Amino acid sequence: MRQDKGKQQADGFDDYLQRLFTKRQHPMYWLISARDLRDAAETIIKDQEPVETKLWEALTEQAKRPKPRGVYWTNAEHPNYTPAHMLYAFATENLIKGLIMAEQPERIGKDELDSTIANHNLLKLVGLISLKFDDDEQKLLERLTHTILWAGRYPVSKVPTGMMPKGRDGSRLMPKFIHWSEEHGAMRRLYQRLDGDLEAYLEDHDPSVAAWYAVGDAQSLLDKAKQDFRNIHGKARHVETQVNYAVDCAISLWVMVDWLWVERREQLSERLGIKTEADYWSWLQRQRDFESIRLCGEIASEDHPVKSDRYPPQILAAIASAASAMPNTGKVTMTAGEAENVSGNDAQPLLDGTMLKFVYVDHRREYAEPILRRAIEAWERILIDLGE
Repeated sequence: MRQDKGKQQADGFDDYLQRLFTKRQHPMYWLISARDLRDAAETIIKDQEPVETKLWEALTEQAKRPKPRGVYWTNAEHPNYTPAHMLYAFATENLIKGLIMAEQPERIGKDELDSTIANHNLLKLVGLISLKFDDDEQKLLERLTHTILWAGRYPVSKVPTGMMPKGRDGSRLMPKFIHWSEEHGAMRRLYQRLDGDLEAYLEDHDPSVAAWYAVGDAQSLLDKAKQDFRNIHGKARHVETQVNYAVDCAISLWVMVDWLWVERREQLSERLGIKTEADYWSWLQRQRDFESIRLCGEIASEDHPVKSDRYPPQILAAIASAASAMPNTGKVTMTAGEAENVSGNDAQPLLDGTMLKFVYVDHRREYAEPILRRAIEAWERILIDLGE
């Protein structure tokens, strides 16, 4: 019996690792990793820039004293930029692989990384994405590839020809970066271009991913819900993006239930005499338009396929916490469908002419936007009552 239980636990952990492995191939995680590496690279560059300044000052001073055969020499320390170049190379690699996964999600592997991206050849990898690169960018990608392979980590390559390998045009490449100011600018421009393209993809296809990580309190969460609501007919360029904005809005409005209790417990006690969580729920359910908030909870508690990939742990935890006090009844879903004569006549059609609706288990339908709007207004009134 104990062996069976141990095997079940081991199998369960293996399943967890497999889900985690698949989840971490999502473009968002490549972007997060790239930014962490970029930030570390910039920390090193900023730390070493004063060293570079002193080096050039020493060389300039030494140049005033001619040496035999024009040789100039100084004891000044050289800046240690090489680790930063390596980190920028890795950051660039992460962005490229994130763009590959964004454009070709079928490459996300279940048991292993797709063989086409399991390498460090940046020039080969960018051939898998739709972006185009000029000659200077391609040469930089080749040099960054060699920085990853050896120049950023070791004093020597595997073979003599690797010290100055031939590029795609037959010319010799210099893997070590020595024209620092010019080359740092080129690295940053390439990074910023790729970062911007990947972030734009996430905003267009996975709206407000980054915004979830910027939310820190109940007011900013409500602000995010309001922005997502505006984006349904403002920023979105695809119907699926419009639906995602609506789902994100509903989730924010439901997470407010948990966050308000955790964050404003003292205010709730002092202003309204609410001492326990049971008191809080009783008071909340008496608020005008609470039913709209509850319906948002139904949507938030649905098992959305991408939810665990898109939302931070604190958001998922808050969804579960609120649902434990008021469990999902499973009676409401959100969908886009043909326009019909249902309540909520102030709703707008989506880009393809369909309407965003809440569908009940008994087949009743309501347009979703008025419900989301009433939930937003309910939270605005509550925060005003609490002195916000």
